Amino acid sequence: MKKIISILWILTLFLTACGGGTETQPPTRGLPAVTETLPTATRTLLTAADLTNGFTFDGPLDESALILPAGAAPPAHAFEGRLELLGEQAGGHIQILRGELGPEYTSLPEFDFAFVQENGSLIPVQRGLIITGHPQWNIILEPGRVWQEAGDGDFSRASLPFALTVKGGNATFNGTLTFLFDDTQVSKVWYQVTQETTTYTRANLWGLLEATYHAEKVPGAERIRANFTTEQAARMPVKPIAALAEAYPGVDIFAFGRGVTPEHLTWYGVVVNGVNYLGGCQTRFGVYPYCESMRATSYSTVKSAFVSLALMRLAQKYGGEVADLRIKDYVPEYAASPGEWERVTFNHALDMSTGNYVSPGFMTDDDSAKMGEFSARSLMQNESRRPSMCHIKQSRVRAGSIALATLSS
Repeated sequence: MKKIISILWILTLFLTACGGGTETQPPTRGLPAVTETLPTATRTLLTAADLTNGFTFDGPLDESALILPAGAAPPAHAFEGRLELLGEQAGGHIQILRGELGPEYTSLPEFDFAFVQENGSLIPVQRGLIITGHPQWNIILEPGRVWQEAGDGDFSRASLPFALTVKGGNATFNGTLTFLFDDTQVSKVWYQVTQETTTYTRANLWGLLEATYHAEKVPGAERIRANFTTEQAARMPVKPIAALAEAYPGVDIFAFGRGVTPEHLTWYGVVVNGVNYLGGCQTRFGVYPYCESMRATSYSTVKSAFVSLALMRLAQKYGGEVADLRIKDYVPEYAASPGEWERVTFNHALDMSTGNYVSPGFMTDDDSAKMGEFSARSLMQNESRRPSMCHIKQSRVRAGSIALATLSS
């Protein structure tokens, strides 16, 4: 329980120290709005001619070409139906910068997904992680933007964020795609992947693919729009990290992320007085257009920050003694699980000090065949079979001893 009190004290100290500031600019909720005027800047990348007729390319482009420009006008058309990409396998390109990836990683999964439009937003009907038939990639889709540019003629322009996730692994590769559309057709679709959450494997992916717009009514479209509007209104207000120093003079914003090599940093931020101050979101080709949708893999976040917050909430609701409750009283499966669980508390699990493991050797459990077997299973294969929480634990020491190899299925 001392750990919980210490964490709360540190958070309170920080927020109290920052509490005397005043807001210098109004925060924004959700996505930026489009305006009534067409942007006057002349587009030089991914022009209407490029997306209609094709162009010569040898790699990803500056991310600014895929972002909603300042002063963009509302779209003249409303997208509703399926966007189907054609020739994903033949049209994909990859540049491996670090590590090894087989040729099957070159292409996107088969892409045929439904979208609806709400004002200036393009909303995937199916959001979040999508299990695909691709041998290596699953895909994540999140809402994008639609707008009008003077150089696009009678077409509206759209872009949206997506992420590729390695099957059976944590690695996530963030990308964006863009295209033109009217009421019946779409241009070619440009996509690029320019950032990932792994240091051991790095790669750029890109392609210009033919596409088909299946304009059709989407079942439940009004509900999807209404839910999205509610979600946007409920989101925490967001400001750039630079605004923190303006609101609270004396705060060193460069302290955030210090000690982390910039090329290894996905994003960072801090919440103060209900405002999310967000920084980072860098790719190898500029700032990612959809920072709020940039995916970062969990790795040990679940067993550290997330469970710490969950236990603090339980302590707040039920009292500080919850940390010392024994797991066996709440997880009856313990009786059939290897290891010693009679004295193990929730706080032991939070510290990764349950005393239960397979091998005491450093990284031995992580590199074991058993762990490889577990990691290789896809979510689809595991839908009907949930392994026991204590599935791989066999050896034991006294509860409270730290075993860094302790893992839960």
